[in-house]
Amino acid sequence: CQIACFIFPFARRVRWLRRLVILAEPFHIAIPHGIFAVMTIKRFEIVVEGSNDSIEWQEYYLSAKPQELAWRPRRIAPYQPRLDWQAWFLPFRPFYQELWFHRFLIRLLEGSKPVLGLLRHNPFPEKPPRFIRAIAYDYEFTTFEEKAKTGNWWRRRLVGPFSPVLTLRAD
Repeated sequence: CQIACFIFPFARRVRWLRRLVILAEPFHIAIPHGIFAVMTIKRFEIVVEGSNDSIEWQEYYLSAKPQELAWRPRRIAPYQPRLDWQAWFLPFRPFYQELWFHRFLIRLLEGSKPVLGLLRHNPFPEKPPRFIRAIAYDYEFTTFEEKAKTGNWWRRRLVGPFSPVLTLRAD
């Protein structure tokens, strides 16, 4: 009754409603619990960019994230792209706490073939970039009118840097 009473404070008094909630409980359709008990209303995405001169930057593309504005949203059920899944959580914590992401960026700077194999697009196929950074954007779906006019599924607004500019070489 604790969960049922939490959702419906008046369920103690209405016996049939209490039974209904208890019957529905195993299907997890009426109780807020687990990692997604509260959903965010904004979609912040972290975009990784590389550069050889720290002036002109090019984006790496993950396999299912909405980076390219004209790229249709992907649903890859039941498969869950692991890197994309991990990257979804990046905006919720500061860069310095995400040690796996530090190592990921270093591997990109090293040109690690296994790590590059996790990506949909590597803008540096010949040799790795000298510099790498991560930028935060706020993504939103375009309206039907915007989609018809531009062909874009997404619009994005720059939030700011997520990571510092990193390099392996001192010049």
